[in-house]
Amino acid sequence: METLVGYAPKVTVFEYNKLSACKFWLNYMLPNKKRVRRPCSNQKKEAAKLARIKQGQLANGKFDDYDRKKLGGFLNINQRLTISEAKVLYLELTSDKKGKRSFRNDKSLIKNSFAYFESQGLVYLDEISPLDCARLISSLNAKGLSKSSAKNYRTAVSKVFNKLKKMKLAALDNPMTDVELPKKGKLTRDRIPSVKEIESILCSLGTKVNFSPNDSPTDKIIPFALFTGARIGEVFHAEWDDFDLETGYWFIRNKPNCPGVEGIGWSPKWEKERTIKLFPEALSILLSMPKVGSIGTVRNETGEKIPVSARFVFPKQQVRVLKSCPMFVKHGYYQCFKCKEFVDRTLCGHRQVSYSRCDSIKKSWATILRKAGVEDLHLHDLRRFFNRVILQERLGFTPEEAGCYIGNSREVNIEHYSPISADTLSKKIRNRSFSEVVSSNIGLLN
Repeated sequence: METLVGYAPKVTVFEYNKLSACKFWLNYMLPNKKRVRRPCSNQKKEAAKLARIKQGQLANGKFDDYDRKKLGGFLNINQRLTISEAKVLYLELTSDKKGKRSFRNDKSLIKNSFAYFESQGLVYLDEISPLDCARLISSLNAKGLSKSSAKNYRTAVSKVFNKLKKMKLAALDNPMTDVELPKKGKLTRDRIPSVKEIESILCSLGTKVNFSPNDSPTDKIIPFALFTGARIGEVFHAEWDDFDLETGYWFIRNKPNCPGVEGIGWSPKWEKERTIKLFPEALSILLSMPKVGSIGTVRNETGEKIPVSARFVFPKQQVRVLKSCPMFVKHGYYQCFKCKEFVDRTLCGHRQVSYSRCDSIKKSWATILRKAGVEDLHLHDLRRFFNRVILQERLGFTPEEAGCYIGNSREVNIEHYSPISADTLSKKIRNRSFSEVVSSNIGLLN
């Protein structure tokens, strides 16, 4: 069914006076302005009834083969899509153009972006006006979302309209074109931890807060991310075959057989492979890690979870209490807290220990920040600290060199990761007076 905007069909009956096999004919206009005259009956009353039926069908977007032949390609660019249909079409058109991770994020953002319009009672794509779009951005601002998040929503809506128009599936202009973002806030996060905050975080890693039967090696993952400037996903998916421990190199590469979060196969962002030389501290962490067999859980074609063997460097430890344990009751391992026989409960013969891919350390990170007394710091900010403070300020890397090391383009590294800090400017001045600078550069005043 293809209900068309502004199309109000009217079907009339006329008597064909010339010699013909049929006496009464239907007369109506199609939405592409082509007139149709076709035979229907030799009885006037029956012809009137068929005219009413045909008019109802046309009003509901039901065109038979004869009509469609007359319409040609008109329906492809003038059909009235619902918001739900538009989302499905967009995702269908872009599914094979994106990686699994990008497509998942895109799908989630498209869903959340258009949910606002649907909550306002809008059903069809053409009902979304620039005013509705402006109200969406205002609602995001009222909820406290960042300017960057608002921009992502605006981009998501624009992509759907632009893609459908480009593919001639809808003849609609993008209502987001002239909608502005909130003036307050910044598009990029520029929070960089101080050296003192870094020291506090590293000190807080020395002790564990509570025992958990399912432990991630947070005390190794966080400093390794700090000493390498790597993305947290790169750390989670690092396998022993990716490293040359003798020379101290890490080969961050595409791995088609690695069980990743999105399924079999993992690659770095933008599929940009790189090789980096590790600092001694990062290499020391690797040498301290036990090499254990691990798995990554992925979903097969039917959606069933299946384990795939891997050699992750920083796997999550999982402990399952066997039913043979004398302390085992209905609530499983929680009751085994009463067991004082083993300080390290993984040594208990009634426990089964396995290792799997670590997918998140958000809770651990929040606990560490609380212990360290550090506020408003994201795990990704360690990467920014490594890039700007360590590589660029302390080691003198150019933005292009630093970007090559951490896997950013030169443009991205300059725009988002290389702001000049007050400390850098202060060091350039080196507490020298203006007169001192002038005296050492006599030509300055000439």
